[in-house]
Amino acid sequence: MTVNQSYIEFFEGQTTESFYKDAIMRYDRAELPRLCQWNSRLAVYIVQRRIYHWTKNGYPSMVSGEDELRAMFEEVVLCSDLLPFYALLAQQIKDDGDDGLGGHERVTAAFTVSL
Repeated sequence: MTVNQSYIEFFEGQTTESFYKDAIMRYDRAELPRLCQWNSRLAVYIVQRRIYHWTKNGYPSMVSGEDELRAMFEEVVLCSDLLPFYALLAQQIKDDGDDGLGGHERVTAAFTVSL
């Protein structure tokens, strides 16, 4: 998504780089608690559901639907985690010219994800 520059106002003396840094930090500070809260609430729900099922059907018994619920956990990937990958990718694109790879191996993203 691209935003017309006329809609963006910088603070007096603020550079584009500091604006990006501030935006990334604000996003990460908001996203991490949101994802942690979602994942924590989902984990508590799964455990409560399992305990309820076991009180009705005895322990241990299979609780249906847990795979679908576990699939709802969200990966925690922050902008600051992605920056090294995108910096390397941008440098490769700059170096490559028109041949696509410019003699470099293609960059593949590999992230440590916490749930």
